[in-house]
Amino acid sequence: MTSTINNSEEILKINKSIFELENFFVANLGPQILDYIFLFSKEESQTIKFEQVTEEVSKAMTRFVELVKQLMNLLEVEDATPTDGGLSEKFIDSMHDLYLLRFIEAKKQYADYQLVRVPTNTELRILDLIPTKDEDLKILPTAINIQLPDIFIVDEMGNLDVAASIQLEDSYHKIASYLSTIAEIPNLKEQMIQDLADITIFENAPSLLRNELLDISEMLLTLTVNYFAARVYGYLSRGQSVKEAKTNVLAYYKMNSIGAGSEFPESLKDLEESIDEILDEELESITALYPETRVALKEDYKELLLFYIHDALIIPENFYKIVYRDLKDYQENDEKYNILIDLYLLLEEGQMIPLPSETYNIDLTQEARTLIFNAVTGGLENPNFTLIDYLSEVS
Repeated sequence: MTSTINNSEEILKINKSIFELENFFVANLGPQILDYIFLFSKEESQTIKFEQVTEEVSKAMTRFVELVKQLMNLLEVEDATPTDGGLSEKFIDSMHDLYLLRFIEAKKQYADYQLVRVPTNTELRILDLIPTKDEDLKILPTAINIQLPDIFIVDEMGNLDVAASIQLEDSYHKIASYLSTIAEIPNLKEQMIQDLADITIFENAPSLLRNELLDISEMLLTLTVNYFAARVYGYLSRGQSVKEAKTNVLAYYKMNSIGAGSEFPESLKDLEESIDEILDEELESITALYPETRVALKEDYKELLLFYIHDALIIPENFYKIVYRDLKDYQENDEKYNILIDLYLLLEEGQMIPLPSETYNIDLTQEARTLIFNAVTGGLENPNFTLIDYLSEVS
């Protein structure tokens, strides 16, 4: 135990000394000396050239090499890039080892993934037909980033476990359910706010607090539509067509929601609990509402949701087949991406449209990228590749 504590103290001491030397190099050699770019960019690389260095800088470089070696030994990590070259080569290799070590540790701690909409192959072919030399005109203008909890499995090194993630999606259909859901929400939430105005006894609330109640409507509808989308996907996974799956889900829940008022049937108690959590928290946050208004609006919302369930308004129009693209099917334009998911529209009778309607890249979130980058660089940036440059990279 004492040995572990001593090692930890020594590691902290070495890291402090290394960071002080990094600041020294930035001041005396310029921030361009910082070569972490190889970790973050598929496009950029740099060659570091040393002009004649002073004796002070030479001693600092020697000390840096020694400290990095000590750190690697304490952590029982082998040098990734051993060299028998001169001091400048040893310095660069030690810097690479240090950055790689920080990157590995940061990725373990901070890795978090999202879906990023990218052009399908069909869209790329259409963009290629645009008669212009301005390549910016051949880029889709809108980037859609989707972050969902618990849709990807990440291993202990912070890497995406593709096989486990595919199995998770096959079992719970979280990605497919969400993508089916989001297209329905804009129109539904507008309808809900109008219906709320029609039924509530506090008729001024939907107009005076329109934005707040629209946000609540969006949260409730996203939860509810996604809930039923997942159940349709459950039937689809058993070999039923879209039409059959929708019919089965609707028949069961329509029967159970008849005459329920605002009281959810036993079959929907899990959904009701989640709805109650949203309503209690969000209505409580609107300080302009009286307590009795909150109670009434909660009942109104629940009554509307049950009506939408009974009237089949919460079943999405479109359902999809999610396919993780095989690496052998990647084309030249796909090489810059990490892992691609293709989204194929399913027809009512179960056939799959042969071309993907959308394609998504699985990439680190911007928050994860920022945390990893800062952990690697310690806030000392090379102006040739800053955090902003990294956040704009595609991986």
